[in-house]
Amino acid sequence: MNYLEFYELSQEPFSNAPVSRFYYSSAQHAQALMRLTHAVSGMKGLAVLVGDIGAGKTTLARRMLDSLPEEEYEAALLVIIHSGITASWLLKRVALQLGVENPAEEKLALLSQLYQRLIRIYEHGKKAVVLIDEAQMLATREIMEEFRGLLNLEVPERKLLSFVFFGLPELEDNLRLDPPLAQRVALKYRLEPLSPDATEAYVRHRLRLAGAPRVPFSPGAMARVHAHSRGTPRLINTICDNALFEGFVARAKEVDERLVARVARDLGLEAPPPPGPAAAGAADLALRVARETIVRLKKRTVAFAFLAVVLALVAATLLVLRTRWAGERICAFAAARAEAATGLPLAFRTCRVDPVSLEVEAEAVTLGPADAPVLAADRVAIRLAPLSTEATEAYVRHRLRLAGAPRVPFTQAAMARIHGHSRGTPRLINTLCDNALFEGFVARTREVDERMVDRVARDLGLEPPAPPPPPARASGRAGERSRIDLAEIDRYLESLK
Repeated sequence: MNYLEFYELSQEPFSNAPVSRFYYSSAQHAQALMRLTHAVSGMKGLAVLVGDIGAGKTTLARRMLDSLPEEEYEAALLVIIHSGITASWLLKRVALQLGVENPAEEKLALLSQLYQRLIRIYEHGKKAVVLIDEAQMLATREIMEEFRGLLNLEVPERKLLSFVFFGLPELEDNLRLDPPLAQRVALKYRLEPLSPDATEAYVRHRLRLAGAPRVPFSPGAMARVHAHSRGTPRLINTICDNALFEGFVARAKEVDERLVARVARDLGLEAPPPPGPAAAGAADLALRVARETIVRLKKRTVAFAFLAVVLALVAATLLVLRTRWAGERICAFAAARAEAATGLPLAFRTCRVDPVSLEVEAEAVTLGPADAPVLAADRVAIRLAPLSTEATEAYVRHRLRLAGAPRVPFTQAAMARIHGHSRGTPRLINTLCDNALFEGFVARTREVDERMVDRVARDLGLEPPAPPPPPARASGRAGERSRIDLAEIDRYLESLK
């Protein structure tokens, strides 16, 4: 006889193997799955789920993969098993997972193969999604830059590929290795430990699925399981499995708190001392304050990645074009747009785009025929300023109006918080507003207020609002650095239409 027969179980209820049948949909796991599914359904690019060791990230990743309908998604799960992988290995694995046959060794050829495969998936009306488990192993800037490049693969109005990262909290530090990628995180969710009630429900759920006719743990034992495990599913499994075995050895039909305490001690899992009545409230308050302080202290480099590019000068006027493309493609496209707008060719020897400092710099710039240019400059450097508070609100209203909104669902205070948290960066404005609207839908509220925006920003890891910067000044002499408000750029581009 073994402990399964002794407790009348048909199979092991507390195995730590990711068995989909035993998946427990706690309130927060259901919330996480709903939000991640929302992100991939809208092809938002990059979603991130973080949690401590044993929180259930792998189980959730497999559950999500199983839940995506095959007729709608071309989905794959990639598990990173060590931190020594290279960007080229990663690119090849992503291509293989998405169905690229005989992937090329040369990077440009492989990217072309992957792009063509993504186009075919898109034309078949499906969405390409890659889930990456143990994503904290991706710990180099080269790999983060590779993901950013893959997220740039898109067709008009939609990305061709979405990623969902599952990993430990240090994954957030890895994302900051490439600030433009960190800014592309469209949704972030953190798994917290289970509460005492959720821990008991989790234990009962697994016992029921294993065929238990009754619960062999006493109420006191349930409380000790939560205390020693701190609500971590993996530790709950380990403690319960060992406790059932020790109960079988002792021929005890009921596992009590003393047996659980002994098992936990043997495993090296000491429970924290229970707080006194007066200390409980103070402990909760201290925990909230500590978490908020950690969020405030996590300084993020807010990168404005590839949304604004400047190149074209006629007399003392700058023609600026905003786009999501990257590097030299941006400059080449800007030159083509300038020629279409002015009728004069624009040429340059070098062109550099810095998405972090919001600078575009070109050298050896000529406008007009090569033998008789209208203007020639050794160097043109332009720095773009973020949107002002008023321009942020106008931007949000403009996009809502084009989306058919009969009214603006954000309060005035929420608008101000959106600008404060985003620093007037369009990509962050989009991410904040999209997440705030989704959270408003979940809460069934018709109006998004500043508290909801603050909560969304905190979940995304964005710093609290800072005082607005002084108004930007614009200057346009060739060879000098210039600051141009994006609202001015929009008005100028409208005048060219």
